[in-house]
Amino acid sequence: MYTFFHTHDGMNCVDFNHQQDKIAAGFSESYVRIWNLSSERRGQLNANEEFDDASAGRSPKMIGHSAPVYSVSWSPTPAKSPAYLLTGSGDKTIRLWSADTYKAVVVYKGHSQPVWDVKWGPFGQYFVSGSGDATGRIWSVEHINPMRILAGHLGDIEVSSPLWLFLQ
Repeated sequence: MYTFFHTHDGMNCVDFNHQQDKIAAGFSESYVRIWNLSSERRGQLNANEEFDDASAGRSPKMIGHSAPVYSVSWSPTPAKSPAYLLTGSGDKTIRLWSADTYKAVVVYKGHSQPVWDVKWGPFGQYFVSGSGDATGRIWSVEHINPMRILAGHLGDIEVSSPLWLFLQ
């Protein structure tokens, strides 16, 4: 179990990677942060010590969004492959980040309201987003425009994993 201190109610979302050794969090202050939770890192701490990679410079702020980050989602990649992170924000964009360089690789635009949720497909090629514009969108990492727009909803869209698996 992990407790996050000093977030000042600004942490909106978290996601563990598939190896369970990193966690990403999105903040109201428009940035993303990744912490390394590897077993060798945890073994260096005693029970009462705070786990603070940020102060040691190992978890820099990933800055790029211009509004709160509402969703983070790790790519479903094997341990040795490059890791990527999707983020959805109130600035109506989705960003694809390299978890190795902490840099934004692509900015996906298409929603006209905040992006509440993003989720990867099971193979890391496609992802889906849900927004306050009452649409869901299916994207491919190879294109900057959505492949499909799921319209006709009456309100905000949040993405659930079982729904996303059904859509594939």
